Amino acid sequence: MMKTTKLLQALILLLALAGLASFFASLHAVGSHQIDPKSTGFPQTPKSHSGAQCLNFQDGGYLDKLLDEAAVVYLLAVPKAGGTSMGIFVKRCMRTLAGLGYMFETGHSNFHSPSFMDKPTNQSFYVQHAWNDMTQSYFQHASTKSLFIISYREETDRLGSAIKHVMKLMCQKGLPPMIAKGSMNPPQNRTEGDRVACVIDEKEFVEEIIAKKGGEIKGSTFKAYSCQYHDIVEEIMPNLVMVSMSQLDNLFGLLNRKYNCPLETVHHVNGFPKNWDHYLRLQNGTEVDINEWLRHNLHLLEFKLKMKDKASCQGKTKQMGDQIMACPNKAIYNYYQSGDSP
Repeated sequence: MMKTTKLLQALILLLALAGLASFFASLHAVGSHQIDPKSTGFPQTPKSHSGAQCLNFQDGGYLDKLLDEAAVVYLLAVPKAGGTSMGIFVKRCMRTLAGLGYMFETGHSNFHSPSFMDKPTNQSFYVQHAWNDMTQSYFQHASTKSLFIISYREETDRLGSAIKHVMKLMCQKGLPPMIAKGSMNPPQNRTEGDRVACVIDEKEFVEEIIAKKGGEIKGSTFKAYSCQYHDIVEEIMPNLVMVSMSQLDNLFGLLNRKYNCPLETVHHVNGFPKNWDHYLRLQNGTEVDINEWLRHNLHLLEFKLKMKDKASCQGKTKQMGDQIMACPNKAIYNYYQSGDSP
């Protein structure tokens, strides 16, 4: 009988201890705020706000909703990454719509121009070629209702396009003002049937134009996306959409449908005549088409001419580019945030 009594007492003690343990565990859960958010009645934070998110250009998609929420939309690009195309599209589209305005400026001095201030709007669109630290200034001073859409282009690809652009411009307008008198011969143009051939000396073009980063050549991706750029993005955490330049037509398509733009085409533009051919004359007198010349030399130019001398945080910029290109539609929201993209 005594043994049975002791066993019952021990069992009662164990049950009491288990009850106390459960009670203290519940207190710890409350003290640590480990409560099911669904039971509180408060809305949960959307997954899209806790990490980077791949985007599409569909009506009603997340990018469409971001545009709805924005009071100001900044469309930015380094030279030869689609900035002019974005500017022309926005100018043609937004100027004809009631309740919408546009700004297509070339510098900070025109930000408060009468053409902008005299048009009270529900939404404003600002298009700008982003040189060096310009984008960082936008992030720092923009309101929290601002949406940034930046067109991205890999630097070597951008450089090749910039070289062709500067050459075509020289063929049309002659030597740029930066060229010292007597240091370079002007382009030679000749007519061949219904086409025009423009020829420039290779050595002079490389030494006076490419090496000295004339015109759009100087608008380096790595200079725009410097360590200072990456630091300020992480500090300010702007509403930021990065989109590959190859997807601009799809972006324009969304804007076109969203705002019912009266445009015949939404394709990005190239303003040079189509019947011109452009050649570099080698030292032996051979004339080589600029596209063929770049095919052989483009990936060596940056190394031979030390064109990344002022680049910083190249690894972060490459990683950013990889994140953009990894998305199915090559567009991403807030790439700098941690989290899985759906």
